[in-house]
Amino acid sequence: MVHSTLIDLGFHPKEAAIYLTLLPLGQAHVSTLARKVSLSRTTATYHCEQMVKRGIARRYKKDQTYVYVPEAPERISQLLEERANAYLEKRDKANRIINNLHQIINPDFSLPKVRFLNGLQGIQQAYEDTLILKEPIYAFENVEVMAPQVKEYIFNTYIPERIKQKTLAKVITLKITQISYSKKQTVAHTVKLDLLVKKIYHLILK
Repeated sequence: MVHSTLIDLGFHPKEAAIYLTLLPLGQAHVSTLARKVSLSRTTATYHCEQMVKRGIARRYKKDQTYVYVPEAPERISQLLEERANAYLEKRDKANRIINNLHQIINPDFSLPKVRFLNGLQGIQQAYEDTLILKEPIYAFENVEVMAPQVKEYIFNTYIPERIKQKTLAKVITLKITQISYSKKQTVAHTVKLDLLVKKIYHLILK
């Protein structure tokens, strides 16, 4: 649990293992750390140096070699706070020049608005965005090639919500087998939609 939490906080998995090894030891040569976390000496040295650069470990020279010492756990929180403050400063700087940037935009040119969405969460976000405008939806899709999780979300969550909002949709799709869906059991009545298709068709859902 602690190891995974450190990774969530930005530690490299190997650095998290080295840090957790250093804490009970107090200090250690890289050879000791490499042996305890099952890394080559070269790899262990690299990650120890990265930890020093990031401020979660220190080093000092002893007998012609370096000894690494972990920073106190409280240092992790301090580093996160420093990083957060740095981002806030950058955000404030960006806000201060937004008006200046708008003034030099070509008024005859419309800047594209592009977002990159990844994974199932990204697909869900794209579908949910279509409900915000409350305007007719025009789409092309092939249900048969969709991942099962996407189909489940569309037919059990998205379409019932779209119908609830009375948002019109016009969809072009390839010939598919009959599909039906229903709202969740908690809904008093069940709404089913059958897509009876030809080779290529327009579907209007009300």
